Amino acid sequence: MAITVREALTIGPLVHSAVLAGASGLDRVIKTVTVLEAPDSHEWIKGNELALTIGYMYKDKPELLAPLVEELARRGAASLGIKFKRYLSDVPQAVREKADRLGFPVLAIPYDCGWIDILKPLYHYLLDEETKRRYHAQQVNAHFIEILLKNKGLTPLLQSLSEMIMSPVAVFDANHEELARAFPPGRTPRGAPPEGPGLTYPIFLPKAKAGYLIVYAAGPITPLDTVTINQALTAIALEFLKEQAIREVERRYENQFLTDLLNGNFDSKEVVLRRAQVFGWNFAWGHIAVLVEIDQFNEYLLEHGNADVYRMRRDQLLELAKKEFSRRLPQAVVSDHGNRVLIIALGPKEAAPSKLKAQVTEAVAGLVAEVARVLTPFTASAGISAYYREITDLRCSYTEAKEALAFGRAFKGPGSVTCFDDLGVYRLLCNQSRERLAAFARQYLGPLLECQAKQKANLLETLRTYLRHGGNISAAAEAMYLHRRTLQYRLRKIQAILQVDLVDPVNRLNLSVAFMALALLDCKEA
Repeated sequence: MAITVREALTIGPLVHSAVLAGASGLDRVIKTVTVLEAPDSHEWIKGNELALTIGYMYKDKPELLAPLVEELARRGAASLGIKFKRYLSDVPQAVREKADRLGFPVLAIPYDCGWIDILKPLYHYLLDEETKRRYHAQQVNAHFIEILLKNKGLTPLLQSLSEMIMSPVAVFDANHEELARAFPPGRTPRGAPPEGPGLTYPIFLPKAKAGYLIVYAAGPITPLDTVTINQALTAIALEFLKEQAIREVERRYENQFLTDLLNGNFDSKEVVLRRAQVFGWNFAWGHIAVLVEIDQFNEYLLEHGNADVYRMRRDQLLELAKKEFSRRLPQAVVSDHGNRVLIIALGPKEAAPSKLKAQVTEAVAGLVAEVARVLTPFTASAGISAYYREITDLRCSYTEAKEALAFGRAFKGPGSVTCFDDLGVYRLLCNQSRERLAAFARQYLGPLLECQAKQKANLLETLRTYLRHGGNISAAAEAMYLHRRTLQYRLRKIQAILQVDLVDPVNRLNLSVAFMALALLDCKEA
């Protein structure tokens, strides 16, 4: 245990000691007592000692007490006690000034006081407090374990903690979501957590910070309160681990079922519906599939190689998705699927596909915004499928969501939300094989693609911009910050390389579709 210098001055013969200097440091903590009777004794100082001396080695040069005070303070000692009369009559003014500046108490110990007279009562107090602390820790730990074994969650645990320390308490997860709160007897919830200020204690699991406990203490936290809180943190961490283990088992069974569904490993729709009921899912009506993925995951993993952070961010994404959809579409199925989160938004019988799509789009936009806020600097992108009436079509809806996700990232960048329904002509191209897309792109853009790198980039971007602006030379030149004649020169060069007339709208359409094919090839790579 430990006491402050101020408290030590109320114990045994130290009651008769005087504070010569450094009074601002009376709250420095004493954990043990040592005696300095050799010139190098300070080298064994570990911290939090009350150092005692009769001053023999300083009798001829009392000014050397100043560097001793500085060294003791640097090493973290609590105080220096000097017995005067025999070798020293006083301390020099320089020593007093240094002790005052460092906030390091220098005490005058009564001459007729033996060291044992100080050591015995101080150690009795320290050991008695330590015994009391350990006994209290054992009792509290046993009590919290008894509560955990009843398997009723965090609330009873927090209620017991709140009653022990007579303060409101609350537990939050790593996403700052409140999980439970409790109040001591006679205290109403008004003005209690999470509104008021409080003391925050992190809750750690083996590989990550899982959340935090807040104690809304009205007064100072006593040493025994601290022991109680530390035991509670351990119990809360055990509850977190238990819930985590349960979720992992549930997640494995859910993922196995969804994998079977995606792979077509089922005998009939009736089998699918019955298996879904085991998890509380109603697949009787239509659905929309959503895939969400954090954008910078692969780059982060390659740069930092921290798989634990990677998994933690993925799990946080899953929890954020569950939170957002439980609020907006509580019937939705939210599950992790590799590095992505798969959401199956289920519509009630009477829900129109357009209404369900609007609800899903709104929920996904909210999720993407929340990821950007909570998981900074990471962002997330999402792909949303078309509406499908049968759950046995999940493979199709999943593929559409995957293609919409890849397309949105390639064309809109990070943080995008893309609906497969809104892809227009790209929906037709998405159904084509890589070979057919590559062949179409080569047929119309091949000669440009074979140009040297710098020329290829300039000419491809010029043609792409020209086509995007519907063949309007002035608008394309303005968009590229080029002179109109420079753009016309490039277009003549492109026509010569491709052997096409860019004025012909059919040629422009074919070239536009070829650019779309190139973009989709990049998406399919993703």
